[in-house]
Amino acid sequence: MYVLARWTTGLSTWPFNLIAVALSFAAAAACYRAIENPVRHSPTLKQWRPSSRIAIFVLVLGLGWLAGHTLRGSSRRWGWASPPGRRPTGMATAGS
Repeated sequence: MYVLARWTTGLSTWPFNLIAVALSFAAAAACYRAIENPVRHSPTLKQWRPSSRIAIFVLVLGLGWLAGHTLRGSSRRWGWASPPGRRPTGMATAGS
């Protein structure tokens, strides 16, 4: 969320930085309560064999990687690419 806010608003002043950090913590807390705890304490999942739970985890991880890889390849089409003349830190270009 912080990176998205940095790219969209620039986060040039401290109030925007503070709001972005606060929103990130709020989203993390909401995800913890709405997603992580129900999955962790699910009676249904506790009945599954550990190998089944690991297989589901690996499948979800693979699907997440595939989605990220696909979205990264189509970032220009969706308008998520860096603005002209600006490149995110840590990303290499074809010539470097």
